Amino acid sequence: MIIFQPLRFFSLLIVILLMAPQTIANSPEIDSLREVLLHQKGEAKAHSLYRLGELLSKDNFDQSLSQLQAALSLAMQYNDKDLTAYCYKTLSEVQSKRGKYKEALPQARKALTYFKGIQDTARMEQLYNTLGNCYNQLGLYDRALEHYLLMLNLIQADKVVDMGRAYNNIANLYTSLHEKEKALAYSKRSLDIFRELNDTTRIIYVMNNMTGIFDAPDQSREAIDTLLKALKLAENADDPTLLTMVSFNLAYHHGHLKEVEPAKKYMNQCNAYFKQSSFRTIPPPYLLEEANIYKLENQLDSALLILKQTVQITADQQSLQYRMISYSQIADIYKQIDRTDSALHYMELYSTLRDSLYSAEKENLQAGAKIDLELKEKEDELMLIRANEAEALRKDRRNSMILNILLGIGLLGLIIYVAFLRKKTKT
Repeated sequence: MIIFQPLRFFSLLIVILLMAPQTIANSPEIDSLREVLLHQKGEAKAHSLYRLGELLSKDNFDQSLSQLQAALSLAMQYNDKDLTAYCYKTLSEVQSKRGKYKEALPQARKALTYFKGIQDTARMEQLYNTLGNCYNQLGLYDRALEHYLLMLNLIQADKVVDMGRAYNNIANLYTSLHEKEKALAYSKRSLDIFRELNDTTRIIYVMNNMTGIFDAPDQSREAIDTLLKALKLAENADDPTLLTMVSFNLAYHHGHLKEVEPAKKYMNQCNAYFKQSSFRTIPPPYLLEEANIYKLENQLDSALLILKQTVQITADQQSLQYRMISYSQIADIYKQIDRTDSALHYMELYSTLRDSLYSAEKENLQAGAKIDLELKEKEDELMLIRANEAEALRKDRRNSMILNILLGIGLLGLIIYVAFLRKKTKT
């Protein structure tokens, strides 16, 4: 039976809740830009399209991409290199938010090449973060880590929130790489920063992520101790969303220890907070943990009911990973109650979806590696061209300098010669 890992799910979900900007789809600036675009032409139109795409990227990804692509076409038409780079940068960010990591990679790399050339460290930092996220999601963890560390090196000392986020990203990546000591070290650095800032929301978020490091069943007690501290902070902050997250993870870890009563207590608490939280749809891990608690109590009919509900919800939400887990656990229960035909049916559904997900993951990995190799080759090629151009420029300057020196010497000689002739004539 597959054991699901809700901590990664909540890491991603809380990132969205913490970092997501406010909805601005009906802002006056957007309405004004749309009106202006009816009359604009040329480069001015390109800049307005870019600004509109940038604003829409906070709320409507499809419209944002449409405006940004139009801006990019005009920017390239008018050879506006600066705007072209900004278009590629924002396009990569929007594609990454949409989960289109293969599409985001080449756009981010093209933008990075330009901003490296003009040494715009603020934009380079943002692009390294985007690239790190894309490589991480494509399973290229070493490349993701490389870019997160490059981003870290560019963050200014006074940008402490960015530093805290970077440390947390690196900690999550080391967790994925099963390098627990490094993951814990970076989590503690992130936690120290947010404690210094007295940023309760992010303190709780980082503490929650830290429990993902303690993923082995014999480490659940350590995870619970950390979560209890986070729960106290969330209660003091009276934040239903954070309380939902922490309560769920407490239920999950108590479930791992087969401690039914505390698992039920925190799951009930989680459900109560969920109704007041920012979550708008039921996350599949909730239902999977509820089913797990029913199984611990040997209430297999109730567990089956919850798991079949999970299958429906995961189909609606396109959560293929959790649907696969649901199939596996349903098959396991049918096997326990000697419903062989039903067990085989769900095992077949599980196997088909698992193979499909494996193929998709493999395809993403290969595509990401191929894109990365192609882009590196192009960057090396571009660097060589730039090096040759720089060398040619140096030669031109050197030749020009030599020519000027020779002309100067010739002119000086002529002046001396003319002066000599005048002196001779006077004599």
